[in-house]
Amino acid sequence: LEVSVAVDPSCDPGLSLVPEQVAQTVASGETATFVSTLQVDGSAPRGTLTCRIGFTLDGVPGGPGFVQTVHVDLTGDVIPPVVSCPPGPNPAGTLSGDSSDGYYRMIALDDVDPNVDIYVRDTASNLRFGPYANGTTFKLTQAPGGKVEVKPFTGAVQNRFTLNGDAELMGVDDSGNTATTVCVVAPHTL
Repeated sequence: LEVSVAVDPSCDPGLSLVPEQVAQTVASGETATFVSTLQVDGSAPRGTLTCRIGFTLDGVPGGPGFVQTVHVDLTGDVIPPVVSCPPGPNPAGTLSGDSSDGYYRMIALDDVDPNVDIYVRDTASNLRFGPYANGTTFKLTQAPGGKVEVKPFTGAVQNRFTLNGDAELMGVDDSGNTATTVCVVAPHTL
């Protein structure tokens, strides 16, 4: 006597089961083997997610002896920080509203790590500076062919970066998750 065995998963939101084969027919009393992959969506909530995998026999639930339960622990930090470089104040503390003057703030926000390290990389020379704290204010000057450096600045602006290219900000949280953004300013001759 043959029986059709099928996978019937029920997973928590953010978790899904992808079987290589949804159903197979076996002789009564033989073992049906299924290979599946559990996929975790990036928007899955933190904590322990559960997937209950039931099996049907000729379309009828097989009962408690035909259920496998899998738990996935998502308590670790798996989401990278969000990094941005909005306009920052000039030395007098005034915001210009755009960043064409080269004044920026370093912003890196993370849902777990309140103190994301921020690094600044020159996109032309690949030199890297940092780490800096969230909220650090800076003046960016792009001087192709010039000396790449960072120096303390004045007033409400903490640092001045003179780079050959643009400034790539990279946020790194305590779990090693990273994200980047590029702060752009027009080239300037010193």
